[in-house]
Amino acid sequence: MPSLVLAHTEMADVELFTHSPTTPVTAREWWPQSCIGFTSGGMWEVRSGRGRAVLAPGQLLVGAGGAEHECRHPAGLGDRVLVISFRDEVDVGAELSLPVGPRLHAVHRELRRELKSSEMQAGQVEELVKVLLELVILGGEAAPRPSARTRDLVWRWRHRIDGGYRDPAFDVMAAAGAGLSRSRLVHAFRDVAGTTPHRYLGSQRVTDAANLLVSTGMPVTEVCFASGFGSLARFYATFSEAFGMAPGAYRARYRRA
Repeated sequence: MPSLVLAHTEMADVELFTHSPTTPVTAREWWPQSCIGFTSGGMWEVRSGRGRAVLAPGQLLVGAGGAEHECRHPAGLGDRVLVISFRDEVDVGAELSLPVGPRLHAVHRELRRELKSSEMQAGQVEELVKVLLELVILGGEAAPRPSARTRDLVWRWRHRIDGGYRDPAFDVMAAAGAGLSRSRLVHAFRDVAGTTPHRYLGSQRVTDAANLLVSTGMPVTEVCFASGFGSLARFYATFSEAFGMAPGAYRARYRRA
């Protein structure tokens, strides 16, 4: 599973892992260190002696060190996970995953902002990692429990996005098809899917682009528009943020023989 090292601190390493086209759909891995992982895009499964978890943007991975984990990717490859791996053994509790409620989401957002800063400070990253660990030790936090009606609305909305994201003119909010305010719709989607509808749309497009880059000989410009991006600038920026490299570099590394 390819990784991009984002920061080193005395307490932990912070890396972006991608389940690329060369990653086995099912793999057994030995994790020597305890870790916390935020899935930025896609969906995957983990099984270990502590149970099974389905990981998406709304669920936090809590991996215990010195244990074997089975990783599965039933929705296909292209998942992206921001992982904090602790240098020394720490107690991360008994749960394999925790819901990402408002506090975890806020700290995660602040951590990502710091990691992207051109003047990133290791000390600030370390403090944010400590806050995350404290929240995990406390068992996370209560997450919203959407109603059956809300879950059904979001499921249908996601289905429409999955069928229309390749159209650059696709209107993600119009696809909701419900008489709710824009704000309530966005909150409903985030409560169920763990991300906003626009971020979900972008994740589908960038994952599709990654698959086209490694499975076809289409020029990068054609890949951009075939996967639903309306401009090359937006495509390059989104792709580089998701995978830590430009589309051409990604193709050169993972192109199937």
